[in-house]
Amino acid sequence: MTDSSSTRSPKTPHTSQRLLIFAALIAVLAGLGFVFTRRLIDFPVYYAAGRSLIGGRTDLYAPDFALGPTMDYRYPPLFLVLLIPLWHLAYKLASYIWYLLSVIAVVICCWATARALSTGRKTADSDSGAAPVPGLDRTLTLTLGVTLIGVAEYYVMALHYGNAQLIVTALLLLALLLAIHGRNLAPAALLAFVISIKITPALFLAYFALNRRWKLVITTTVLVATLNVAPALYFGFTTNARLLETWYRHVLVEQEFHEVNGPINLSLKGQLVRSLTRVDYRQRVDGDTNYPGVNFADYSYQEINRLWLALDLVVLVVGLLAISWFKAGSRRTLIKATVAQPVSPINKVQEPAVTPGSTANGFAKSDSPSPGCIYEVAIMMCLFLLVEPLTSKIYFVALIWPLAVLLDLVIRAPQKVPQPVRWGVVGVVVTNVVLPLLPGRSVQRLLLVLGVDFYLTCLILAMLLRVSLARRRATPH
Repeated sequence: MTDSSSTRSPKTPHTSQRLLIFAALIAVLAGLGFVFTRRLIDFPVYYAAGRSLIGGRTDLYAPDFALGPTMDYRYPPLFLVLLIPLWHLAYKLASYIWYLLSVIAVVICCWATARALSTGRKTADSDSGAAPVPGLDRTLTLTLGVTLIGVAEYYVMALHYGNAQLIVTALLLLALLLAIHGRNLAPAALLAFVISIKITPALFLAYFALNRRWKLVITTTVLVATLNVAPALYFGFTTNARLLETWYRHVLVEQEFHEVNGPINLSLKGQLVRSLTRVDYRQRVDGDTNYPGVNFADYSYQEINRLWLALDLVVLVVGLLAISWFKAGSRRTLIKATVAQPVSPINKVQEPAVTPGSTANGFAKSDSPSPGCIYEVAIMMCLFLLVEPLTSKIYFVALIWPLAVLLDLVIRAPQKVPQPVRWGVVGVVVTNVVLPLLPGRSVQRLLLVLGVDFYLTCLILAMLLRVSLARRRATPH
């Protein structure tokens, strides 16, 4: 009895301190809501579109349905219908509720990332038979803290804009966390909702298909179809089908207008367009035209669009093949470890070397996923940001997972990390801290059109591939 109480008592002050710090942080964020909600950029578009909807209009993608041609409604019908109760509230109250939802999304992003790191550490120690490392919680807290410093500019910008991408990213990270723990229904429901709002997360279905998670893929696909048909209860089946067709043409096919007039596109497509075509920013109808040209060629937009489609396919296929190759190496390592196990002299049965609950493809039937899944999801997250048609700067809130995976290695075991990776991770964090502080609007616009965030994501992807290659070559004891 004495021993148990003595082991619990030292943890109590730490737990209380963490709760106090967490409560203080939430209070500060809640107070900042009165500052952020004064100048939201994207939420007013959602609110104006919602007010038009409850006012009786159903032409969701008309130029005057929200706040004009450049600030138009660009999500599927489900998003607007789902939030109808919010559109009935006064703007100040609705915007503050939206801000609180965004704060909750930030908490979910941090929690899901921390859980992923903790899961990767525990399964790695379990597979290798290593003893728990003292001070693990402290290094995990340090890792998450440095990661948040490295991605802070994206999260502050996301809160300032009030864009739905922050909430979508939080649900996506939560779905991925549940999926790597072997769940199917819950991550399928979250993925289906995310895909129904922002279609590009459907790229993760290719990753789950690669891992033969057919139940998850099929369930997600069925739920996506169901969610997109659901607004027919409000609009009617014919009108809903017409709206989906209009959304497809307006958002996915006819993109050139919004690529010129919208936020600077930091995906592979945006980099190709700005580098290989002459973008005339004077055509921006909102008057925000002071962006320098950085192109070194002058091809047509149609030619670059075809080049982008080809390169996009190559990048995605190569990325998936790399993940498959890393996974195949892990399987062979497990097989060798199993063969090397001593045979019982009594029943001649070979003892398994695989952790209970794990499967051949690296996913778990229970709560014991392979640590390699954490790296694979990080690689997919970078590929997702690079290959989607439009990546605004706020989309890089998703880098919290890939950057945390790398920082976890550097902080926990720097001697085992290649020196270029160590310096690269430090460079990413320092760059994301220093560049937003550089004075001058013209400097910040130059950094945008140069695509600094695009190249930082490429660097993170390269470091993840390098670390995964090192893990594949390593043989467990």
